[in-house]
Amino acid sequence: MDTEAMTLVVIAIAIALAIFLICRELVCWYNKTNRKIALLERQNALLEEILGHLESIERKNG
Repeated sequence: MDTEAMTLVVIAIAIALAIFLICRELVCWYNKTNRKIALLERQNALLEEILGHLESIERKNG
């Protein structure tokens, strides 16, 4: 393969990768995936806080 053909292959791969990343971001935005992940992480943090409070109450009550 000559240098020109290799350059075209690399450029084609770069363009395909860019299109994939842009489409992925649009799909995630449309499905609100990023927002759902943030909400689930907040929910986990709140549940861990509740669990900590319940465990401290249990230790106090014996």
